[in-house]
Amino acid sequence: MIQSVIHKLLVDLLRDDVKAMSTRKGDRSIPTEALVEFIAGGLFGMMKGWLAGKVRLSVEELNALFRRLAIPAIKSAFS
Repeated sequence: MIQSVIHKLLVDLLRDDVKAMSTRKGDRSIPTEALVEFIAGGLFGMMKGWLAGKVRLSVEELNALFRRLAIPAIKSAFS
């Protein structure tokens, strides 16, 4: 139940950013909500790995890695 709540929070936090990036491009073949869920799932997985000690990075490094992976994925979804 807690994981579900955290996932929903991540989805809600990411939705506006993904929507803002999607309005810059004309392609709507990928539903925005599907992309939001995909990106949130990746972030949630990275956070779980970090909390379990499987990912040995600082918070700043984890954030940078997530952005390095997520931003190109979002951009390519709308190109």
